[in-house]
Amino acid sequence: MERRLWLGTLAVAVGASVATTLALSALYEPKPSPPPEPPRHVKTYRLLDVMHEFQTYSTKLYFAGTAGNQELASWYSWKLESALRDVRQGKIEPYAYNGWDAIELAEMLEEPIADLNVSIKEGDWKAFESKYDRLLQTCNACHAATEHAFVIVSAPKGDQAPRNQKFD
Repeated sequence: MERRLWLGTLAVAVGASVATTLALSALYEPKPSPPPEPPRHVKTYRLLDVMHEFQTYSTKLYFAGTAGNQELASWYSWKLESALRDVRQGKIEPYAYNGWDAIELAEMLEEPIADLNVSIKEGDWKAFESKYDRLLQTCNACHAATEHAFVIVSAPKGDQAPRNQKFD
């Protein structure tokens, strides 16, 4: 009986020792690294995609400006700047044509947009129209420089607003 008691005590002691060892080893065991952060989406697209965005935003900018809506015109001007920033930051497929690089082409639009922003900020809607025309002339000059002179952009005609949006 004494032997059984001794074996029972030994079994309990061994069990406790194993449990303690396992618990301690779990504490000191290197924890697995957290899973890597999922990659952030980086917008990479073609220059033509940027020009489509530019066309949409510049058309909406025109309607907002001719309606004298300073807040909306500022928003669409910012959208134009964002599209150009994507190009300048190399978020498009590499593009070079007729000796022009996409980044150089985007830089051509910076000054006309900055001038437009001045007229928007000041609420000078008469100056807005001439500065908007200068922006489009710059677009057309770029098209000509890259042998795409057949792509001619102009200010919208009439009162038909695009995509059923109100601009006033």
